[in-house]
Amino acid sequence: WDALGRLAAGDAPETQAPALSVLGKIADATSDPQRWASLEGPLDSALGDPDEGVRRAAAEALGRGGGGWAMALLRRALADEAWTVRAQALRSLTGGDDPEARELLTAALGDPFASVRAAAADGLGEPGSSAEALIRALDDPAPAVRAAAAAALGRLGDPKALGALEALRTDDEVRV
Repeated sequence: WDALGRLAAGDAPETQAPALSVLGKIADATSDPQRWASLEGPLDSALGDPDEGVRRAAAEALGRGGGGWAMALLRRALADEAWTVRAQALRSLTGGDDPEARELLTAALGDPFASVRAAAADGLGEPGSSAEALIRALDDPAPAVRAAAAAALGRLGDPKALGALEALRTDDEVRV
């Protein structure tokens, strides 16, 4: 654990990113809260690293935690200049029943990068999410976003989406 922490806090991106990824996988908030809390400093630092891969690995590791400082750091990652970091932060927000996470996912449907919008749409396919934002995303100019929104609506199973999903049958893009 200590060796991984030293690598994660180092200044060599080729070792930092993998160390952050491993730390995020072995320490999560539910199974070992103390160990998870010890990652706050290194993850906070990593989100300010000049290397995009390190910042993305930190955003990925944050997906193992919940609430509190982890949510604050995920908010920071969502403001990153690199779309890959923002998309990873959105993937890290999925899988839970957190209203704040759903709010952040919904807001990201307005991101300028299609890959980020697609990650947001995908993340909104969880119980408790509202179909309205996903229905609006079906009109996105990017096929990947429309496809992700359609898949998320399918997982939600909200009858309000049936008409909008039916209209997609005439979409020119095969993957939609």
